[in-house]
Amino acid sequence: MKKLLLNATLSVTALTASGLQAHELWLNVPPVAAGNPLHIEMGYGENFPHGEPIPKARQALFAPLQVVGSKGIKAEFPITSEQYRFSQNNTTSGSWLVTATYKPAFWSLKPNGEKYQWRQSNKAQWPGSYCIESTMNAKTVSYVGAPGKNAALTQPTGARLEWVPQVDPAMLKTGDTLDIVLLANGKPLANHEVGIAMVDLSSPRDAAVPHAHHHHHHSADPSLSHPALAHTYAYENAAMKDRTDSSGKLSLPILKAGQWLLMTANDTPYEDKAVCDIHLDQTTFGFSVPE
Repeated sequence: MKKLLLNATLSVTALTASGLQAHELWLNVPPVAAGNPLHIEMGYGENFPHGEPIPKARQALFAPLQVVGSKGIKAEFPITSEQYRFSQNNTTSGSWLVTATYKPAFWSLKPNGEKYQWRQSNKAQWPGSYCIESTMNAKTVSYVGAPGKNAALTQPTGARLEWVPQVDPAMLKTGDTLDIVLLANGKPLANHEVGIAMVDLSSPRDAAVPHAHHHHHHSADPSLSHPALAHTYAYENAAMKDRTDSSGKLSLPILKAGQWLLMTANDTPYEDKAVCDIHLDQTTFGFSVPE
């Protein structure tokens, strides 16, 4: 992995994240000076690193954003409008954890000519369809003033698929290595492919491109084991890839400063095939390395 990243570092375009080509959930929470509010942006769609308004039809699918400070301060921000930017004003110096959750939701599809048509339903509600029960989890670590002890950063939250860093990423600098474990239903997920995206914070960013959030027609892809997996795995378009080891751990060398995003997905059989076919869980983990 270190050789892969070292080679990629030689090309700015190889390290710069292009717009993700499938729906994904992530968080942007840049570090701020002591005494300032923590600014939180929830990204949902295909325009990493940009956020965009949350469509009314999707707002109920999200649990409130959760913010946990270094001194036990906790706050929630419900997703009840198109608002996707929030501010945590009651901040103390130290490291902070922010999480976003897309609650379990059924999405099903059927062939429609040479394409597929999606609906927010399960197989019982739409007989003859192929069904996915989908979740998304996003975490990011940031800080106010300077990094500081926060036990929540290295503890699981209980999401079906989540990244759990072994150290506070805010403590890292260029040349360090982040050890992080991928958990699926509370257990390490071994030998699993992950995507790695990075944005150079010193480079100009392109403006966000609005995206219509809806499951629409997609052409069939015969290379997929399930046609319903088309347009779902955003991490497959990441600039870099790696795999967790036999213990579910990823050791990521930090060879460049910037905003980093780890992402992956995992699908497992749904227990009652009369209701749905698979569980599809997606997760991202974001952090910034300033130098």
